[in-house]
Amino acid sequence: MTNFKNGGFSRSMSSVGFSKDRSGHPGPDIFSGSFDSGLLEGVRDKQDRAPLLKSRSRSESRRISFSSISANLRPSRLIETMTALHLWPIGRKRAFSLLKIFLLFAVTIMACVMTLTEREQEKVIYFTILNCNSTEILHEGYCDGTESLLRSTFRGSFYQETRVGENFTQALIYLDNENVMNLTIDPDALKTREIITLRQDFSCDEGSNYSIAAKSEAKIPFEWEISTLPPATKNEVVFAFLILIFVYVLIIFEIVHRTLASMLGALAASAALSFLHQRPSMTIIISWIDMETLTLLFGMMVIVSILSETGFFDYSALQAYKLARGKVWPLVTLLCVFSAVVSAFLDNVTTMLLMTPVTIRLCEVLKLDPKRILIAEVLFSNIGGTATAIGDPPNVIIVGALSRRGLGFSTFTIHLIPGIVAICFIGYGVLRLFYRDTKSLQSTKATEHHNDQGLETEDNINRQGINDELSFNSTLAKLEQEYRITNVPLLVKSGSVLLVVIVFLFTYSFQDTLHADLGWIAVLGAIWLLVLADFHDLEAILRKVEWATLLFFAGLFILMEALAELGLMKAIGDVIADLIKQADESNRLLVALLLILWVSAIASSFVDNIPYTAAMVPILQQLADKPELDLELLPMVIALAMGACLGGNGTLIGASCNVVCAGIAEQHGYGFSFKEFFRIGFPMMLATTIGATAYILICHCVFEWNSI
Repeated sequence: MTNFKNGGFSRSMSSVGFSKDRSGHPGPDIFSGSFDSGLLEGVRDKQDRAPLLKSRSRSESRRISFSSISANLRPSRLIETMTALHLWPIGRKRAFSLLKIFLLFAVTIMACVMTLTEREQEKVIYFTILNCNSTEILHEGYCDGTESLLRSTFRGSFYQETRVGENFTQALIYLDNENVMNLTIDPDALKTREIITLRQDFSCDEGSNYSIAAKSEAKIPFEWEISTLPPATKNEVVFAFLILIFVYVLIIFEIVHRTLASMLGALAASAALSFLHQRPSMTIIISWIDMETLTLLFGMMVIVSILSETGFFDYSALQAYKLARGKVWPLVTLLCVFSAVVSAFLDNVTTMLLMTPVTIRLCEVLKLDPKRILIAEVLFSNIGGTATAIGDPPNVIIVGALSRRGLGFSTFTIHLIPGIVAICFIGYGVLRLFYRDTKSLQSTKATEHHNDQGLETEDNINRQGINDELSFNSTLAKLEQEYRITNVPLLVKSGSVLLVVIVFLFTYSFQDTLHADLGWIAVLGAIWLLVLADFHDLEAILRKVEWATLLFFAGLFILMEALAELGLMKAIGDVIADLIKQADESNRLLVALLLILWVSAIASSFVDNIPYTAAMVPILQQLADKPELDLELLPMVIALAMGACLGGNGTLIGASCNVVCAGIAEQHGYGFSFKEFFRIGFPMMLATTIGATAYILICHCVFEWNSI
């Protein structure tokens, strides 16, 4: 027991010293500190000592607890806590990151609220047969002000625009007994069952009843739908432009990954439609995704993943090195010419799926920067794909839509190939200008990777010795020992399946008996190869599939279709049509070709060229059908094809093969950004479009080569 006499208590407490809590820091213990023995000499009786050992009252405990909490909440303690949570100090980069997260999350929440609080609008399409000189009520309602815009859509055998004359039969649309729209019946379309979609908006008076009726001068069947929308729908094109700018800001400044940017854009576009009482159902959103493109990409990615297990890409890189004899510019020229030629006969997306792994391996061998070489290949892949009807998706859309009007594969190709050959030389000159310093093509990262593998370790082989014959032979000997086919049976299986798939992809546009689209062909080829390869570790193959690229395309398709629903594509087409109508008759063809070519090139650089082309084809038909304009269809189609395809070189997301190549390169550690592509791609787009302008004007304005 502790002795409290003769200063024993004081000595005992001094020996105890400071108490510590569990963390090892001094704690607020009552025995903490040291005591002077003189302080207790006058305390002898029990009553004087009792207050030192008496338990504290409840109020004292609260005061002490409050004091402890206050001490813990001092600024120094708060800063220590924030530092431990990585919330302090807040640098400029960290502050920007937090601000970015806050703003994007706020936008996401707002878009979700708009989408979830609005009901899905299922489109109800009605079918009506109008008899001769009979009137039928189509729709009746009450205008309450919140939905005062009436959007009507009619589908039937009509002309693209109203035609007046004794030889033309009209179907008249009335709003409250006022003729607001005329639908001119096309007798030839009635025989062929060709369907034209026409749309027009009406406004009703607030607080009144309205009715929409139809009357026809002849018997005509047609489909129709009428939607009531808020007045803000008149500004839907403005909303579409703002959303497009929002997505491009995210991509250009790399605020988020481009896949997330496309998903956020799709969500924002869906929210805008919901705000305008046009929220699409999930079924419609899924239908907006171009499954043919996604399945084509997926199937070819699986085939390429299996093919990479054979050492084929390393071996192909070695053969390219032999052909170029280790020289930089012959190698770049060879790769660009090969990608352009193959893309003319095989779609450019598939071409880049096959070329990108080979190019990356080759650049690692030669210590070159894969990003710059891949960008050059993509640019020439887009140029070469413009030459034929199957090289680029916009061309497939054009020929498919206009085949009934005599525009076939041969006619389309004959009119494009001479111009594309000339444009290839222009593009090559621009590329030489950008890559005039071959040292800029060399990569430190590729050099480190190359040396780590021990492929080039002798002192006499250096970065400047690539053109030296001795260096070439020495490097070639080392590469021949390293890069060989590692699995011959698998190579035979993969090569056979790939050859069959390529043949089917090439003959798809010529054979009417082949009832499977491009996506089906690629997926079936992937299934064949998976069965033949007999892989038990299927996850290893699927990990090589570019899922981020597939998600990017899915989001981009939804975004573009939603923007089309908001009227963006139609607005661009209407502007072109109005400007052409205002041109002088003698220069109308010249103005039309220049507008179509350059607007298509600029628009396809920033808007995916697939939905843009699909929106422009009916507008070109409408312009060609107007006798007062006297415009031939073929030159306008050639201008559209060149503008849409060459415009894909303008930005990273202008064409599908750009994104595919960037995704594969990113998987290998050589991803290039929007800015890196834009620095070379946009000047290339301008130069090649100028060349296309000269070619089109010479062929179609000077020599009038306008026959189909």
